[in-house]
Amino acid sequence: MYKLPHIIFIILILVMILSMIFLVCGRKVSEYESRITKVMFGIIILIEFITNRISVTYYLVTYSTGYSWLYLLPSTWCSLNSLIFGILLFFKKPSKRLLDWTIFLALLGGVTNLFLPTYLNTQGFFDIRSLTGLMHHVFSLMAAIYLIITKRYRPDKFSVIFFLLGMTFTMSIGYFEYYVLKFPSAMQINESFFTSNTFLTILTSWPMCILGASLVILVCGILCDFKYKKKCV
Repeated sequence: MYKLPHIIFIILILVMILSMIFLVCGRKVSEYESRITKVMFGIIILIEFITNRISVTYYLVTYSTGYSWLYLLPSTWCSLNSLIFGILLFFKKPSKRLLDWTIFLALLGGVTNLFLPTYLNTQGFFDIRSLTGLMHHVFSLMAAIYLIITKRYRPDKFSVIFFLLGMTFTMSIGYFEYYVLKFPSAMQINESFFTSNTFLTILTSWPMCILGASLVILVCGILCDFKYKKKCV
């Protein structure tokens, strides 16, 4: 997995993220600048997402059995999230409660796919499926970080509730795709990130991933509420 092109890619993305944080933190970002930046992120994410779905589906329909062009529909957590998050970025003031779901999923998916993109075990780095997959994940990650450091998003103690509602919606789509549309795989159902042993398989199953993310979001929300209220006293 960690071959030279991927290592260089990781370094470049980390430099971009750190540069963005350095340039943005410590100064007030105008609404106009924020709006333009969000729209740019949204355009890039949606272009990469659409290209990825087309290339992945074409490959599966052509070279595998059990797939149809219906597989263009988002069938993973991150593909659905990139679609919704990318659209939200076009709005001047996107719904905070939708961001409670999409931002944290963008952070989770972005970090995971930057450092542990399992598809690179079977695909070349310069395969269009790999490149577009990496790009829509990391630009979602960067957009999420941008919204946080520019204070356009701040979690609260209720954020975990709306994250869980978002994941309920996600898994509902997944079960529809899996059992009604007969997708061979959908929304991590019956899948785990690691399958090398029973413990890791259970630990990285979709219920455990949602539970773990929910605990992190709850802690972040409580800490942010405490910090905000302390400043207001």
